[in-house]
Amino acid sequence: MLKLTPLHFDKAELDLVPAEHRLAYFGLGQLANETAILLRTAISAINCLEGTPALHVKDMANATALFATRMLAGRLHEGRLFINSREVAAAFREVTAVAVQKNPMFQKDYADAVQGRARLAQLIDQSQLIEPIRNRAAFHAEARLIAEAYDHLPDQVDFVDHIAPTSGNSIFGAAESLHLTALSALLGQQPNELDYESALAQAITEIGEGVGYLSDFGSGYMIGFVIAYFGVERLQGEGIEVPEAVPIDEMKLPLFSIPPVEPN
Repeated sequence: MLKLTPLHFDKAELDLVPAEHRLAYFGLGQLANETAILLRTAISAINCLEGTPALHVKDMANATALFATRMLAGRLHEGRLFINSREVAAAFREVTAVAVQKNPMFQKDYADAVQGRARLAQLIDQSQLIEPIRNRAAFHAEARLIAEAYDHLPDQVDFVDHIAPTSGNSIFGAAESLHLTALSALLGQQPNELDYESALAQAITEIGEGVGYLSDFGSGYMIGFVIAYFGVERLQGEGIEVPEAVPIDEMKLPLFSIPPVEPN
């Protein structure tokens, strides 16, 4: 059972907080929301590939997972720039110093945040995927990348597009073959040895690891912010149970839809 702790505050309280500290709090909250949603989407789509799915299911699941993964690469890159900015770096230093003084137990969260920031930077610098995906595929439709992926395809490829009469249910397998080929090429796979499943799994694993590091930093700052300005007791309220929560390795995303049922 998942439990959430509501944290209530108002603008009057935030008006008393230094502007850069507020900026970091809201920005890190947005990054936390977006990366969690995208990672959950990618994993839920991957889970649809269990067993031996039909080709249309496989293509739609791959398309969903690839899109979420490309967006995650972009958010990780932007997240690194954000947490290394002068404003956020200063806010982290100042807020966590106050939080440690007010609640020495916060020292562990602080250490995790510092380590998460360092590991995120190391992962991005060493990765052969994150920067190229962000620069060429996260927020762009780059014609050259499409052409390079096409040239990397093996000669014998059976393209299959599935066309639906309802909006949003068509899945163009040929386009996803190109996306997966581009990803495989970034990992050094040759046209005669393309392994789409391993390429996607490696991308999800590596980028998901980066999401965890970014989360460590964000969580440390957010907890420190609450302790510094609202008091640790705000984190100890009565929890809300979320019975709909399921294990993340069991989540499956609905891939197809039908029109809404009209009321009688």
